Amino acid sequence: MDDNRLDELLTDAVLTYRPPPDASLDVIWSRVEAEAFRAQPSKRAPGWRVFVGAIAATLLGGVLIAMHWNLKGVFFSAAIACGLAAIATFVMRRYPSADQVAARAARLGKPI
Repeated sequence: MDDNRLDELLTDAVLTYRPPPDASLDVIWSRVEAEAFRAQPSKRAPGWRVFVGAIAATLLGGVLIAMHWNLKGVFFSAAIACGLAAIATFVMRRYPSADQVAARAARLGKPI
């Protein structure tokens, strides 16, 4: 193919090219906003079995640590401390703080 033939093909392509129709930006952005800012599904909190399993595992861990170190007086305090730590962790994850509630309300544009 020589340069003259290429020029003819390019000129023909320019003349016969069908430009795409203009996009309706309002329709596009309304769909983008609908998909991006729709309500998120609520996350389920872990069930009571997870809570009980976590407490049982931490208590068992405290018992095994106390038995390994052969500490009789520390046995009960370690087991209780592990259980209380598990309960506190569960409560902190389940119930948001006031700052988290206020931040979410502000993000959603709703008054508290």
